[in-house]
Amino acid sequence: MAQAIKTFTIVLVLTLLIWLYADQASSQTKSFMMWLSLRPPRSAEWRFADPNAERVPVEIQFSGPSRSMRELQEDVEDDRFRLTYVIEADPPSGPFRLVLADKLDTLEEIERRGLRVESVNPSELTIQVDRLVTKELPVVAKADSFKIVQTTVSPPTVKVVLPKSQIDTLAATEIVANVEALEAHRLQIREHLREAATNPGQAIELYDVPLIRPPGAVLKDERVFVKAVIERRDQTKALRSVYVRFDVSQDQWTKYDLEVKNNADLSIEVTVRGPSDVIASLTPQDVRAFVEINTSDAIKTEGWLTRTVIFVLPEGVILDQIAPQVQFRLVERQKSTAGYASKSYP
Repeated sequence: MAQAIKTFTIVLVLTLLIWLYADQASSQTKSFMMWLSLRPPRSAEWRFADPNAERVPVEIQFSGPSRSMRELQEDVEDDRFRLTYVIEADPPSGPFRLVLADKLDTLEEIERRGLRVESVNPSELTIQVDRLVTKELPVVAKADSFKIVQTTVSPPTVKVVLPKSQIDTLAATEIVANVEALEAHRLQIREHLREAATNPGQAIELYDVPLIRPPGAVLKDERVFVKAVIERRDQTKALRSVYVRFDVSQDQWTKYDLEVKNNADLSIEVTVRGPSDVIASLTPQDVRAFVEINTSDAIKTEGWLTRTVIFVLPEGVILDQIAPQVQFRLVERQKSTAGYASKSYP
């Protein structure tokens, strides 16, 4: 019995091996529609004039072992099969004829599967090549929220690489180093400006300041060192709905009603001026506007008192207009004057 089982096992194993060998040895031929990606090598001094030429539809006829062909079909149907052809040639500007039929066999994805390319449709392509050229431009440090008085940039110039067809239309005459692009630099600048208020003229040093790249261009250097003397730059801002309060003692609130001739005067729009970094985040809630009232303002006549609104603003910010005025009066509670709405302002 044991001998029979052993014989059966050997026969089964040999049968499986023969089947696998036959499946691998048998050859199939089949055509597939797929996308072929084209690209230059990393060190290439050229680009495609038309970016759409980087991906083209092709019909490729493959031949190879049955098992490999089945795997290929599954991968193509599931969009897992990718073919990328790196064009190693160094073509001149203009049209360039690219023969596909004798190039695709050497692609790793095809060789790894043991496949062979029998035909390609189209068998060749004509692509438009745009050579890359280099232009050297000066680097200029710029900022929006403060003034740059004096600056040194290292390196002072940078090489800009872009297609030859774009070199004559390049609008930029300089490359901008944006000293406010990074949060670490913004924090360093704010601290420096606070110190500069008492010690002006000291230069700030900023490392790895990023450059703004012109569209379609490549910069040989992407970051620079900037040493600059900077100052605050004042800006104005209109703040709407700044509410006016009244500064009245508790005793006055107990005895008098406050009447305002024009309630619209209690919600005003004011223009302020100050350092741009402070102004940028300033809101109406950051402004305290009030009218001072003293004991002598308690009157019993029909006349109105006129007072200038007092403002308390953040450090460095000032009112950039004539201060508005409010007309009001205090009337004893038991003798409130008809015709005007009485209102309390705690």
